[in-house]
Amino acid sequence: MVNVYQRLSHLRKNCNRVLNESLKVVKMHKKRMEYLYIRAKKTKKVDKTFYHMLFCFHKIDKTFYPLWPKRQNILNEQERTEIMSDKRKIIIDCDPGHDDAVAIMLAARNPKIELLGITTVRGNQTIEKVTKNALNVCQYLGIGVPVCKGLGEAIVRQSPPVEERVHGDSGLDGPVFDPLTKQLDPRHAVDFIIETVLNADSPVTLVPTGPLSNIAMAIKKEPKILENIDEIVLMGGAYQHGNVTPAAEFNIYADAEAAHVVFSCGRRVVMMGLDLTRQALCYPEIVERMDKVKTKGGKLFVDLMRFFCMTQKRTFGWAGGPLHDPTTIAYLIDPSCIETKDMYSEIDITGGQSHGRTNCDFFNLMKDKGMNSKVAVKLDVEKFWDIVEDNLKRYDSI
Repeated sequence: MVNVYQRLSHLRKNCNRVLNESLKVVKMHKKRMEYLYIRAKKTKKVDKTFYHMLFCFHKIDKTFYPLWPKRQNILNEQERTEIMSDKRKIIIDCDPGHDDAVAIMLAARNPKIELLGITTVRGNQTIEKVTKNALNVCQYLGIGVPVCKGLGEAIVRQSPPVEERVHGDSGLDGPVFDPLTKQLDPRHAVDFIIETVLNADSPVTLVPTGPLSNIAMAIKKEPKILENIDEIVLMGGAYQHGNVTPAAEFNIYADAEAAHVVFSCGRRVVMMGLDLTRQALCYPEIVERMDKVKTKGGKLFVDLMRFFCMTQKRTFGWAGGPLHDPTTIAYLIDPSCIETKDMYSEIDITGGQSHGRTNCDFFNLMKDKGMNSKVAVKLDVEKFWDIVEDNLKRYDSI
């Protein structure tokens, strides 16, 4: 580990010179980098946060490139493994929703993830219904994290109709739950996000799987949270075809102005758009495969997907419904299952026919724009379903 401290010392000596020439986002992290260096020296342990700040923030990575052309070799494989062994802290901001429920299931018991809480937002159904759904899923599976109710409308425009045609009247039709006893956390989702991110001892990853109203409002209400956000791994958008209009995907369309705030906030966005999630089709044979997982997680998955696949076929004509939201968690568990491409992405908020479209510069035509997003383009389908099955097995047997 001595070599690690020598490298960190070298980094610290050069930090001021680099930051003076760097982007605003790098300057914002100067004090935290110095603090982490001092803590690493005192505790004789390299903090995972330092590794993230050096390698994961794309703007920092580009700024530091001239100093370390072989920057991936700053830490050897053993050191990198030790650092990355810590759990990744996340908040799921969702609108359950069948696929949102599966995303929660994958995250709650995975040893690589520390689920700090669940916040809800209007989307697939009203805020009251999706909040009840989140509580029901947590109660059934024994997930003991806070659930906080968030915004019930978009931040600027009137919210579009809910997605009853796919998710049913409750927003989570299919399963039958026991009477609800799990209590709602009294904090508003926006305040919970702010409080949790600011108080975390290492950067938090935000995982929005619904409209981005809560995330945008948290950023606007307390911009300091950006200093302790690792990245924002979201389900939403499409660089090709929409699903609520020819141009727009539902989550972005439902609060395009909020999406604009998130995509332009300076934190890296990892976008699981329809181009990727439509590769995660839950065919009947997948449902039958998961039916063999005799746990509470397996049962809930099957009850959810039998209804979801039926409505997807009725609405879109697919034999298997796309399991959109769990792709975010699969990416966090094993990034190798999803291929991404760096792009500049911006949100159409003009109010015209393409309102809510994610305009992704796939061919890097706008070379004067920075790459503010990693857009998912290809799914390793076999690996994805293995991840789903593996995490369903982590629940209590039935």
